[in-house]
Amino acid sequence: MKPIKLTMSAFGPYSGVTEIDFDKLGNGLYLITGDTGAGKTTIFDAICFALFGEASGGTRDGSMLRSKYADLSVPTFVELEFLYCDKIYRVKRNPAYVRKKTRGEGFTEEAASATLTLFDGSIVSGRNEVNAKVTEIIGVDKNQFSQIAMIAQGEFLKLLLASTDDRRKIFKKIFNTEKFGRLADELKRKALNLKARYDSVKSNFSDFVSKISCDVDSAFYAEAERVKSGGATVSEAVAVTESIVGSDRALLDAAVEKSKDTEKTISELNAVVAKAEALASARKTAATLLSALPAAKETKSVAEAEWLAAETEKSKTEPLIGMIADIAKRSVDYDELDTVLDRMKTLSIDIAASETAIEEKRSRVKKAEKVISDTEKRLKEISDAPARAVILDNEKKRIEEICKQANDIKQELVELTRLREEKDKLCAEYIEKEKALGHSREKEAESERAFFAAQAGVLAEKLVDGEACPVCGSRSHPSPAKPSADAPTEADIRKLKEETTACEKLREIASRKAGEKNAEFDAKQKSVNKSIIGLFGEFDADTVAPALKEKERELLESERELDKKIKDCAEQEKELKKIESDLPTFKEAKRVIEDAIAKLERNLAADKATLESLSDREATIRSGLLYPTRDEAQDKKKEYETRVREARATADEKKRVLDAAEKELAALTAKDEETKKLLSESVVGDGENERALAEKFTDEKEELDSLINEIRRRLAVNESILKEIKRKSEEIDSTEKAWADIKALADTANGSVSGKERITLETFVQTAYFDRIIARANVRFIKMTDGQYELKRRKEATNFISQAGLDLDVIDHYNGSERSVKTLSGGESFKASLSLALGLSDEIQSYAGGIRLGSMFVDEGFGSLDEESLRQAVEVLATLTEGDRSVGIISHVATLKERIDKQIIVKKEKAGGSFVSLSVG
Repeated sequence: MKPIKLTMSAFGPYSGVTEIDFDKLGNGLYLITGDTGAGKTTIFDAICFALFGEASGGTRDGSMLRSKYADLSVPTFVELEFLYCDKIYRVKRNPAYVRKKTRGEGFTEEAASATLTLFDGSIVSGRNEVNAKVTEIIGVDKNQFSQIAMIAQGEFLKLLLASTDDRRKIFKKIFNTEKFGRLADELKRKALNLKARYDSVKSNFSDFVSKISCDVDSAFYAEAERVKSGGATVSEAVAVTESIVGSDRALLDAAVEKSKDTEKTISELNAVVAKAEALASARKTAATLLSALPAAKETKSVAEAEWLAAETEKSKTEPLIGMIADIAKRSVDYDELDTVLDRMKTLSIDIAASETAIEEKRSRVKKAEKVISDTEKRLKEISDAPARAVILDNEKKRIEEICKQANDIKQELVELTRLREEKDKLCAEYIEKEKALGHSREKEAESERAFFAAQAGVLAEKLVDGEACPVCGSRSHPSPAKPSADAPTEADIRKLKEETTACEKLREIASRKAGEKNAEFDAKQKSVNKSIIGLFGEFDADTVAPALKEKERELLESERELDKKIKDCAEQEKELKKIESDLPTFKEAKRVIEDAIAKLERNLAADKATLESLSDREATIRSGLLYPTRDEAQDKKKEYETRVREARATADEKKRVLDAAEKELAALTAKDEETKKLLSESVVGDGENERALAEKFTDEKEELDSLINEIRRRLAVNESILKEIKRKSEEIDSTEKAWADIKALADTANGSVSGKERITLETFVQTAYFDRIIARANVRFIKMTDGQYELKRRKEATNFISQAGLDLDVIDHYNGSERSVKTLSGGESFKASLSLALGLSDEIQSYAGGIRLGSMFVDEGFGSLDEESLRQAVEVLATLTEGDRSVGIISHVATLKERIDKQIIVKKEKAGGSFVSLSVG
């Protein structure tokens, strides 16, 4: 940025309109000097205020810049014309201030405003908009400008003494290192996303683990509780769950086998009891049957037949007993089936809702993709709008130039017509003067002839006979001429000659004027013909006027068309900016929806896996059921129990009758010996012990059946959980590895590695620039300090908490020490800060595509230097002015006034206010 012209009106101490033409100062060093308090620093304030809306030092805001010396009717504003990248810009800005009303009496407040005229003539209005555009053009904001290009009073040491964080902010904009910051942020975001994903998977894993079921008497109960409470690793949780499942499977097999053995024992005991009861009945009836053997035989025969029939019917109901037991045993399966079905119903609803949500979001993604596609397509369509705008603008300028040529030709044709009329008039005047000269010459000749003729008469009057004639010498004069009474005199002849001479002069004047006008006409005609040929090529002089009119009509139509196209291009440029602004938002919105879909799909997959597991369990349960529903099973059980009960009752009854008959018959037939023999051969006890044992074993079997059902339910749950946690374990491992890799990169890029210096990737890149800046600064600093001092970047952090990498130390080569720059004296600090500022400016200039600051402004600071240091500082500053750069210095130091010829001199006026004069040496 290089100022061309600065205009201040009622600004600071300048009461009127003050202009400073920096172009007159040219390149090189120039000094701003003058009275104390006259307004030298105000010049810097005005430049900074014009660019950024703030004064250079930061201690004066816009509202304080209104001149106290100015009349209330004089407006306050600053206008700066400046050059950047060979393009001229003009910014005009005014602070808020009180002014006189333009109509009526009283005062009103003038609002702050700003306008920026770009190199192409377009205008940006509004304080914030102008601030943003100026920052965009020159590449730095006000604070950075103050530290880099305009080192104002009180701000001189800020760049030297800035912290790592402050320098990082300065270098971020100057050297465009935001991309490294964005990379670090992106790595951090990815690490956080992977951590969130890891936590989510770990949470799902923990949810499944917390549902592990383990019997309190199991050897793995303590381990199970530790796993459920989160006190175990993933692999330990998988191993413990596998152990619990294996243990339950072994328990289930053992319980089922024991249940079968118990059921067999119960059957054997029941048979013994039944036989004992039958023999007891026979004993009671044996004596009675002895007295009625024939009847007993008949009764026995009938009873036996009835008993056999009843036994046959009873034997038919034996399978029903097992079915009744199975139905009773499987009652718990119906409980589990109800639980599984309820869970499946809930999951089905959740799955349907998730699928609906996914479809809806996929639809939104498609719409977003279409919007993005349409936007990108439109972006491609109008991306050349700026280039087309330049082409159209050039075309318009070309047409405007042609219009100007056509208009100039019209004016020249009018001028040519005027010249032709003047030429013709002068030619006519010349002809008249030529005729008048002819008439005068003829009149003079006639008069001369008459005069000479009259002279003969005059001579004749003087002739004397006998004397020689003075003309012919004759002495005789026979016929002398008679004198004419009206002959012209010699005076008349002289007068006529004068008239002829006058006519000749008038003719010569008329000839000269006509010739000059004719030459002017010919020159103009050639010029006009050349212009017409340039516009039309070959042309017909008679038709050029209509052609010119037609040409103007065509040009006007072309200009209208171009204006329309230019307007369309401008609209497209606005649209282009909006698209470039909106497109990242659209893509981010699409990404957010896709992340939501991914999360829904993960949840959906988990629900489907659980549903599939429950469906398998439902099939397993149903495959083991005898009847589809609990009610059907209970009805069948009741039916079977009734049939068994009735068959048993009938058989028992018939058996009692038969036994009674047999006993009675046996008693009668075999008498006591036969009965004793029968009893001795069939002694099985009274069956009471067997009955008690049968009841005990029956209770044990019911407990076993209950235990079997409990183990089966627990196995179903744990096997499903084991399947899920194995899958989650694999996902945890892969996610944890990815997170660890990205986190390591993110921590490194963000300067968050534990036990290491807090240097971010962006700061690390900036250190490379800073090292080059320091190297450039040291070229001046070492020279200004006679080799005593050298700047050095501190490469070791003072702690692992604060940001590091851009702190600055100084090496003292006289004593070999290295210390902070804050320990330098006032004069040394000035030299160091000036060197650093110059080094930064040099690095900016050399930075590819970087910021071009063609000017530097230094306000005070030289008073702290001795004579030798001042000489060294001026020599260093002089080296900066090579090429097209300029350096302005504010100083009261007398030595500088002697050393620097080009000066801006600021003086106070006694009546108030200040004025500026230039001295260019």
